[in-house]
Amino acid sequence: MKYGFRDSDIIAGSIAVTEDTDSHLVHDVKANEYKIFIAFYFFLAVNIHYIINIFSFFCDKIVL
Repeated sequence: MKYGFRDSDIIAGSIAVTEDTDSHLVHDVKANEYKIFIAFYFFLAVNIHYIINIFSFFCDKIVL
């Protein structure tokens, strides 16, 4: 299933591109999108105190 082929096609000896290829490509794109979102939120979770410090620094400048 690595290349989006059905196991039956590989066993039969004739590897043919099937409809499974499209669904696997769509699934891989969705999986990559989720990985990007997880990495982005992980970055926010790690650096949230830096972001808050910068934001509060500028808010203090605006208030003063």
